[in-house]
Amino acid sequence: MFLSPTRSLSVRGPDPVARSGGAYGASRIQGRTAYKHRGVDLVCDPWSDIVAPEQGFLWRIGLAYGREYRFHSLVVDLGIYEMKILYSWPIRNTGDQLQRGDALAIVEDLRIRYKEVTPHIHVEIRKDGKLVDPMPLLESE
Repeated sequence: MFLSPTRSLSVRGPDPVARSGGAYGASRIQGRTAYKHRGVDLVCDPWSDIVAPEQGFLWRIGLAYGREYRFHSLVVDLGIYEMKILYSWPIRNTGDQLQRGDALAIVEDLRIRYKEVTPHIHVEIRKDGKLVDPMPLLESE
């Protein structure tokens, strides 16, 4: 249905930062709080292209970690779906119209923050405002 923003479907496996890997719903612990992973982590090379998943527009550009300006998030409006992509340096502007496969952003190098992490982007998809598993909706090129 949607082109993978990395053009591949390789999901991050366990590493020292996330022992349960990057699959949707994977168990996570932050401090004493347990939670489920809200998206999927797609493995990719730092500084490689992130592409638009489908026709839509760039709705929002933000920061992945509050006031830390090194890592960004993008939200692409796809009609009843929206896709949030974390760890992405934007090369487009809010409001830009997008076509499937258009260059959208550049992968940021998470190893700046987490030395032992597998380089990846984090992708969340919402349908009508509710989180869904992204993998059944993504396809490689």
